[in-house]
Amino acid sequence: FVRPFVDPFAIIDGNDEICEDDSVIFNLDSNSARNLGVNPQIFWQVNGVRSSQTGYTFISTQIKDGDDINAFVVLSPEICVIDPTYTTNDEDIRVHPKAVAGDILPGEPKELCFGASSEIELIDHVGTIEWQYSLTGQGGWTTLKQNGNAVEEVTPSNLSGMSSTLSTPDSTFFRAVIQDPNNYVGCPDLVTDSVILIDMPLPKGELVEDIHCDLYYNEISVDVKGDDFRYLATVLGWEQSWDGVNFTSYDDSEFLLSEKRVLLEDTNVKAQWFRVELMTQPGCFLTTTIPVSDCPPPQIDIPNALTPNDDNTNQTFWIDNIWFYPKNTLRIYNRWGSLVFEADGYNNDWDGTRLGADMPAAVYYYVLDLGNGTSVHKGTVTIFR
Repeated sequence: FVRPFVDPFAIIDGNDEICEDDSVIFNLDSNSARNLGVNPQIFWQVNGVRSSQTGYTFISTQIKDGDDINAFVVLSPEICVIDPTYTTNDEDIRVHPKAVAGDILPGEPKELCFGASSEIELIDHVGTIEWQYSLTGQGGWTTLKQNGNAVEEVTPSNLSGMSSTLSTPDSTFFRAVIQDPNNYVGCPDLVTDSVILIDMPLPKGELVEDIHCDLYYNEISVDVKGDDFRYLATVLGWEQSWDGVNFTSYDDSEFLLSEKRVLLEDTNVKAQWFRVELMTQPGCFLTTTIPVSDCPPPQIDIPNALTPNDDNTNQTFWIDNIWFYPKNTLRIYNRWGSLVFEADGYNNDWDGTRLGADMPAAVYYYVLDLGNGTSVHKGTVTIFR
């Protein structure tokens, strides 16, 4: 009996695309194999080099991207062939690198002034980035940016829906989901820890004016607003301006950081501007400005008599409020029109004398110019002795 020659056939099949460190598993398909014999010897080869594995199944975690796998079969002796060996099909293996989460920055919670932006950064990572955010940090993660950059600038207040009237801190959480560089579905996504950006309340306050023109002063105070005393603004400093444009530091050491200013002027409460700078942590600033009302010049009160008799009453020609008009001029004449007293910047010091000698009791005539462009005051004053 002469056995005819036969053609052996076998194929291998398995996962030719894997994620790094996963197992490659291939099988020689016994169902489709033919003419291998009853007990063929199967040797697995990697890049043409025989491995230590034999049998119908090949399993390895050492395969690298681009490696070539096949099976080398030695046929059973009963198979009639010229060459008693057979090499299966080759399978090229694609190994996808795993994602590496890396580290997310800032590592500690970061406080921002409401409305400010900050960078979030991923370092030492491998893979593509999907940035996500959450308003609670406990779930509800929303995609912020797919195929994001390693460094992204974010504005938490644009995501939180909070308004600038925020009175207590508000936190927004950010994290990165890292996919393998080739987005292979077989490689698991990695999720970083979350970072926290905290919107801090902005300074809230205004300057308030309390006018007391009758007493020749007004009061400017800071009305600091807020619902939580822990986040109220503090006063950093004051500035003053005469034109509302050019401000200089109002360096009043007594009230430098006070929340109140009492304004006293030599002549009257003048039209001017004040502004104050407020701050809350972590360095959030607000500047608020107020124009100061212009009080009318105070009225003077000119007496019509003086009694320089050492009784501590009406000892001098006392003109009430004259000190508000430092540019005044005063001239006093006797009944014959002779000048008996004159002063530029009169300061309530004429005691009815001339050159140190007492003037006789009589009626005298004064001419007072306040030096502010108003009408000259004229009248009489009588000396009684």
